[in-house]
Amino acid sequence: MMSQLSAIVPDLLPGWRSFSVEGITVLDSDEESESNKPLVVMLHGFPDNVFYFYKVAPLLAKSGYRIIIPALPGYEISSSTGKLSDKSVPVLAIYMEQVIAKVVGDRRFHLIGHDWGAAIAEVIAMRKPKAILTLTMSAVPSRFQEGALKYPQQFSLSWYFFFFQMPFFPEYWFNHLGGLEYLWNSWSPKLDVAKVHPEFWKSVKLAFLQQGVASEALGYYRQNIAYGNPAVRMLAPLVFILGWLIGKVKSFGTTINSSDVLRKPATGAKLLQVPVLGLCGEFDGCIMPQLYKYLHGNDLYFPKGSVLHEIKGAGHFSFLEKPDEIANVLLRFFSNKTSSL
Repeated sequence: MMSQLSAIVPDLLPGWRSFSVEGITVLDSDEESESNKPLVVMLHGFPDNVFYFYKVAPLLAKSGYRIIIPALPGYEISSSTGKLSDKSVPVLAIYMEQVIAKVVGDRRFHLIGHDWGAAIAEVIAMRKPKAILTLTMSAVPSRFQEGALKYPQQFSLSWYFFFFQMPFFPEYWFNHLGGLEYLWNSWSPKLDVAKVHPEFWKSVKLAFLQQGVASEALGYYRQNIAYGNPAVRMLAPLVFILGWLIGKVKSFGTTINSSDVLRKPATGAKLLQVPVLGLCGEFDGCIMPQLYKYLHGNDLYFPKGSVLHEIKGAGHFSFLEKPDEIANVLLRFFSNKTSSL
């Protein structure tokens, strides 16, 4: 896999297999690929790596599930392309569909996504609902852009999205000026990741120090504003400033009321035809918890049902902060025991 990180696999996930599919590293909880256990596929986000689920995944495996964790494209040298166009969410979703299919075949599976993994997982579930048993979206809600327009306060939290449109300097800031540490500390302010998860943190830092990986990861942000058009991307800071000013006019602690939640989808809107679980941290410094309450509060958008669970005391990286709670919530959701969530 990521050659520098392969030695860490036994420490973080002992007994797990590691193999490559289309240049993508895949971690598998089962030693035999023909396992008939129910399947769970987990997609990580930014700025972390394939080991983000190392605390929760073994708990699910102990409960009888086979866990598949592929790395996102660009988070290791073997999948780096240098092509910005490869990082649009629709393209990433199709690519990850192909990777997953080569591992699980035509079997149905529970799909979990965190951060960018959640955005990619949502598109996969939209495209292939018959393949998905359930969809869990952690740290990024469904239809995020719609929520940001409703609550422009989000723009002040999403400053990095616009900062990353700059060439060259964001990569240097990220790897050499403490940018990686700043994002983790501000997005999960109650988590000292280097102290609590030292081996995982080592793997994250090594991952982004690999040649080209930081640029590839930031490419997700660059491609998904204005489809990567450089001229339009340069206007992004103006959009941020406008959104930030509008957000300042409003109170950050906007109350969510029934009129905010109970609205009908637009005619012809594409809906998620799978059961959906939303996970948000109480102290997420990246995504306002209000967005989840607004976007996941209307079952009309989720014909197969939607459940929202707020993780008290956690921030953006809740799978590392509250692994036992997360695992229990997931297992109840998989078993359709949503009334107890």
